[in-house]
Amino acid sequence: MSMQEIVPQITKSDRDYLDLLRGMSITRVVLVHLGLSWFLPPYSEYVHTFMPLLFFVSGAVSYFSFLRSKNLLLYLYKRIASIYVPYAFLIIVLFLFRCIYLGYIPKPNIMLFFDYLTLNFGEMKNATFPLGQVWFLHSLIVIVLLSSLIFMTKIGNHKFFFSIIMLISIGLSAIQFFINIHPFFYLTRHNFYHPLVYIGFFLFGSWYYSNKETFNGKILLYLMGISLFVFLTLFILTQNIGMNIHATKPDLYYVSLSYFFVCFVLFFRDSIIKLNKRMPGLTTFFLFMSKHSYSVFLLHSLVLWYVHNELGLSNVMASPEKAALKIVLVILITCIFAMPYSYMANYLRNKVIFLK
Repeated sequence: MSMQEIVPQITKSDRDYLDLLRGMSITRVVLVHLGLSWFLPPYSEYVHTFMPLLFFVSGAVSYFSFLRSKNLLLYLYKRIASIYVPYAFLIIVLFLFRCIYLGYIPKPNIMLFFDYLTLNFGEMKNATFPLGQVWFLHSLIVIVLLSSLIFMTKIGNHKFFFSIIMLISIGLSAIQFFINIHPFFYLTRHNFYHPLVYIGFFLFGSWYYSNKETFNGKILLYLMGISLFVFLTLFILTQNIGMNIHATKPDLYYVSLSYFFVCFVLFFRDSIIKLNKRMPGLTTFFLFMSKHSYSVFLLHSLVLWYVHNELGLSNVMASPEKAALKIVLVILITCIFAMPYSYMANYLRNKVIFLK
């Protein structure tokens, strides 16, 4: 595709709504790690189905970023650097902290070093730092690389390729529901099942915001109906109505309900915006979480570990007061550290991207 073609542009209204969705999604990530998903199992586990919204939002942002880029290599360089640099900076800081402040120098381990280097936390048995959520970044980088091949085709062909890849990703999740195919997607120590499933949500974000005239209210209702029908059918078939087991290796039970919720927040966009306007404080919080989303994403698990172990706020489920205190402390401390970390990470990222 020629980068000089006339391309669609995302509107300010859509950018604002994507910011809101991103902020809500990052807040959900933090709350899930604080115990939201096992507060009232198995029903509370269904909060996992909102996670693909992050891939959906990333797809919309990445697509328009690609259209603004001069060429493919520049797009990939900037996009991957924007993901990798803040992560690498954090790993270096944590390593130096353990060596200098705690006086602990880990034994040389080439394989563990390689896993850290390639964001392969899924294979770490003795990870030094509690950063299990980095699986998302691992998948996102793979998705960015794969999706760029589709973005390179002519704009008029995007709908066809988007739909085909989405159907393939849904098909894989359907097979996973009946047969555990997840182990077959290993290449060396890396498993590529997750990015192949989540790329469907990523491309849906690209497709939706570049062709909004296609997805009118009637189409969104139609997609919601299909997704809900598939989910309810599988609900009858499954022996485990919880969501944890289905989300860990995403199958159609999880994916179908996730697509329903993605379409839901699109169909009820105006209602969600109006509801947030009635709660300006909450909207401000979500927009803050969106602005510092990457920093919050990386730091919150470390803060949670500190509050859990160093402040003694573990096993708080039996005490609502301690549970509430733990939630407030983790969110507050994370937000405080997220601001300077965002500044530093953006500074380093810009140095790398623009080679200044």
